[in-house]
Amino acid sequence: MSAINIILAACDISGPTVLGELPEPVLQWWGRPERVREVQADNRVMFHWAEHPGPGGLRADTATYQWVGRCCRAIIAKPYALLRGTKRDRCQIILIGRVEPPLPQYATVQYMRLVVKYVPSTQEHPPELWLDTYIPHSEDKELKRHSKKAVLVSTLP
Repeated sequence: MSAINIILAACDISGPTVLGELPEPVLQWWGRPERVREVQADNRVMFHWAEHPGPGGLRADTATYQWVGRCCRAIIAKPYALLRGTKRDRCQIILIGRVEPPLPQYATVQYMRLVVKYVPSTQEHPPELWLDTYIPHSEDKELKRHSKKAVLVSTLP
């Protein structure tokens, strides 16, 4: 079995997959001109993991692929903090969520960042939201840098 087939068999994000809907306060904060709630993903987002391992030696194996899918769904439904994306050519939002580590040997993994991009409508397609990538985190410098600029969802109206 090829590595590609193993990844697809192990994860629950295979083909176009709806991961959930962003909560209303998140949509209002983001302020997109077109109303779209559903966040989608496809196979490409899972292949990022194989090329860029997580913090603390977090391995890309069947347990962590399934964990990623569960975490993404939970964070989309109830993010902890929000941050506007940094890429100028795309409208992005970064969702930060607290997560349970996938396995005891990865106990330091406590957060995950999701980068979600907005794709405006065209004559052929309605507007869409896509999970662009995910980044598991320990309480490291990079997460602290993002958190300083983030808005806590609990403070939104």
